[in-house]
Amino acid sequence: MEFQSKNVNVFFHRVDEGISKAEEASGKHSQRHEHHLPAPGEASISKTELNQLPIYFYNPDWFNNWTSGQKRQFADVHQVAFFPDASSLLLGKQHPDERLSNKGFTQKYWDKTIETYSILHEIENDDELDADSNTNDKSYELKDIAAEEFEDKEVE
Repeated sequence: MEFQSKNVNVFFHRVDEGISKAEEASGKHSQRHEHHLPAPGEASISKTELNQLPIYFYNPDWFNNWTSGQKRQFADVHQVAFFPDASSLLLGKQHPDERLSNKGFTQKYWDKTIETYSILHEIENDDELDADSNTNDKSYELKDIAAEEFEDKEVE
C-alpha cells in the first residue's frame, strides 16, 4: 500500500520470521497466514486508507502531501512512536538503543520523527487550542477539585 511505511513492513516481516523459527524449534505448527510484501510496482487492490493509526505506520512522503486537516484525519499525531530502522531490529542480539533511558531514547528519535513527518506545526497548534479551551472552560476546575478530594480520601 502506498501509504504504509516500508520500515513497518520490514519490521512485521521480521516478526513473522521470528515466530516461524520459534515454532520450528518447538516442533509446533500453526495455521497462521504468513504476510508477504507485494512485488515492487504492484499496486494494492485496496484503496482505503486506514485512519487514526500511530504516525510511523504511514509513508512519510505520502503523509506529507496532505493538508493539516487531512493529516489529523489520517493519523493520530499525538500518538508518536519512535520506530528505529527495522533492518537492525530482531536480529537475536541486543540493539544499542535498548541501553538508553526513556529520556535518552526520546531525545535521540524525537527530532528525526517530527522532521520526517512534518508534524511539529500540528502539535503546536493543537497545544495552543487545548490551552485556549481549558482557560475558558470552568468544568476543568471542578474536575481538578473533585480529583483532589478523591485523592485525599484515598490517603486517609
